[in-house]
Parts: sequence; C-alpha cells; structure tokens
Amino acid sequence: MKSSDQEVIIHKKLKGSVTVEAAMSLTLFIMAFYSILYIFVVINFWYEMGVNVDRNAYMISGYSYIVSKVNNTETDDKVINKLKETFNEDTLNNIMDITFLYNNVVVKKKDLIETVDVDDGIYGMSLLKSSLNKNDDDINTIRLDYSISMPFLNKVQIRLSNKSYFRSFTGRTMVGEELYDNPDEKTVYITENGEVYHMSKRCRVLNIKLIEVNKEDVCNFRNSSGGKYYPCEYCGKKCKGKVFISLYGDRYHADKNCPKIKRNIKSVKLKDVKDRDKCKICGGYDE
Repeated sequence: MKSSDQEVIIHKKLKGSVTVEAAMSLTLFIMAFYSILYIFVVINFWYEMGVNVDRNAYMISGYSYIVSKVNNTETDDKVINKLKETFNEDTLNNIMDITFLYNNVVVKKKDLIETVDVDDGIYGMSLLKSSLNKNDDDINTIRLDYSISMPFLNKVQIRLSNKSYFRSFTGRTMVGEELYDNPDEKTVYITENGEVYHMSKRCRVLNIKLIEVNKEDVCNFRNSSGGKYYPCEYCGKKCKGKVFISLYGDRYHADKNCPKIKRNIKSVKLKDVKDRDKCKICGGYDE
C-alpha cells in the first residue's frame, strides 16, 4: 500500500508541473504577440502624427502670404481689414509662434497621443528643434520629437521624429509673354550647360540655396519631391563630416563651390535660345 501511495503522489506532482509550464508558455506567447501588435500601433501613430505635422506646415505656408499682405505698409487699409475679417486674426498674429504651433500639433491631438505610451504624455512631445522664419534660406522646419515605451519592457524606448520642411508662400507675379509686342525680343536666361531657358533670373533652378548638414544625417533628409539625396558624381567621394544639399536637388556635395552646383547665368534674347525647351518651373511667368 505504501508504494502505491508514493506512485500516486509522484503522478500528481508531474501533472502539476506540466500545467505550470503551459501557463508560463502561454503568458510569454501572449506578451510577445501583444508587443508585436503594439509595434504596428506605434507605426500607425507615427504616420498619423506625420500627416498632422505636414498639414500644419501647409497651413503655415499658406497663411504666410496673408500675413505678408497684412504687414505690408503698402497694402490698402480696406484690403487689410477684409483679410482680417476673412481669416482668423488670432491665427494671423500667432502663425509663426511656437506655442501656437504646439497647440495645433500636440494639444489638439491629445486623444490620439493617449492611445500609445508616450513618455510624459503630451508634455513629452517636443517642438524645440523646430525653426520658423529664422533661416536665411527661407526654409522653415517643423520637427516633433518624442519617445514611446514598449509594453512589459518599460526601459525599452522607441525614439521617433516627424519632420516637415517648407517655404513660406509669398505669392507670385504672373505676367505672360502675350504682354510683349515682340516675344522673340524678350530677355531670357540660360546656363552654359543647361538644356532649358528661364523666364525669370530668380528661378529657383538658377539660384540654388544650399543647406549644410552632417553626412551621417543626410539619409534622413528629403528634397521637395520627396526624393533621397545621393553623392555628387564630381565631389561625392570627398565627403566627410559636413555636406551640402539643396531643396530641389538630389545630390549632396562635399564642396559648396562644386561645378555641378555653380550656375553661370547668361542673358539672351528668346529668339537666340535655339532648340532649348522652356523651364517648367518659371516658364510662362516673369518675376
């Protein structure tokens, strides 16, 4: 009888140990599965905040034109009053203020931010590296930085950023070729090795404004078309610490005086451009 009791006890212990192992395995599986799902939630959150940042960049760019008209001393008072009636005056006065930007980008998205574990909540969303109306090259930057903690692993954080680069829209004078009695006598602008002619000497293709960045960060930048930057065929192999990029180019350069950047602009008559095509950027407009 004694040996029989021992067999029963051993059998019960073995059965209990299997149950504990199964429970632990199931728990670990659920934790791992939830963590994977959470990564997709974070990706969606990052995307939504990116759309939000871009939307505000677009709004600021458009409002900049209205603000420039309101602040222009040559603008008629009736026009200024009409603009203030049409557009929110508080927005016009604070459009370039970082506090106003924080309210639009972060505070108004509080419900979305609370769907993930952002460190310090809305107070952990930083716009300190944003730059509005401060650069000589007229390029504004909205940069939103934040960290998200992973579930079950509080010490593991994902650092994310949403960035948007844009220029303030300030309008454009639209004067077509039809205003000239003899269009062929119109002065246009070309470069020595270019394939097009330009209606405006201030065309952005002719006036390249360079941005200095760290070489290791150049992979994070995008041009106006959303494209990446690649090394210049002429000076790209010499790149070390700092490199130069432009908003409308697709190459980064070691030398800001690289021949691939420099433009030798010549003024010629339209009749003398021969078989060159019209620039798609400034063609049809005379600024």
